[in-house]
Amino acid sequence: MALLNYRLRKSGTGFRCGGTVINNWYILTAAHCLLSSSLQLIGVRVGEHTIITDPDCEVRFGKRYCADPVQDLEIAEVIPHPEFDTKTFANDIGLIRLANRINITVDSVKPICLPTTEDLRNKNFENVKLTVTGWGITETDQRSLDLLQANVPVVSEKQCRKAYQQSQAIVTRRHICAGGINGGDSCSGDSGGPLKTITYHNADARFVQYGIVSFGPRFCGQGGFPGVYTRVDYYMDWILDNMKP
Repeated sequence: MALLNYRLRKSGTGFRCGGTVINNWYILTAAHCLLSSSLQLIGVRVGEHTIITDPDCEVRFGKRYCADPVQDLEIAEVIPHPEFDTKTFANDIGLIRLANRINITVDSVKPICLPTTEDLRNKNFENVKLTVTGWGITETDQRSLDLLQANVPVVSEKQCRKAYQQSQAIVTRRHICAGGINGGDSCSGDSGGPLKTITYHNADARFVQYGIVSFGPRFCGQGGFPGVYTRVDYYMDWILDNMKP
């Protein structure tokens, strides 16, 4: 997981989007997190769990265990999809290349897997639950200080398109819709974060990212309106073409 840090319009800085570590140079996120007209993206944090503590620690059987310190990194380049549409939210995907390598040798920072093989691409997720994670707004209308997760049921494209037929946003086969109608949901502040599942990859169980939090109803978890995620497997060629060694 990654947190995107912005310079706020009034004062100070704040985390307003999420993303994922995909190797030691790049963060995968949503294009709308890179093209905000009101916020200036200034950095990326990885290795975080509880925002107000560094390092994150817990006590087990009388012993204190701590994670490695967070890594705050500067940005070298932002790469939003060139065909991202701010009205319809089509092609809501982007990359961030960092100015320095991420240290992925520590336990608190590992790259997520992407659907790079035929076996992992073009999966049918209908009637399946996937996992969304982030620090977004919760039921208390406050951004979470802790990294949270929710298991969300996938909703059919037809049902999702019908839910958003009065909206400017257009649901296509390049999206996955999940939650809202039958369960939990992502929310404001989760944008750019992952929708993922554990699957076998290279004979090992791995988290594979299939979606990026894109858009949803104004009020999270609103009945009848699933969250909409950019479908990563449709964009694998674009992702690989825009990454430098």
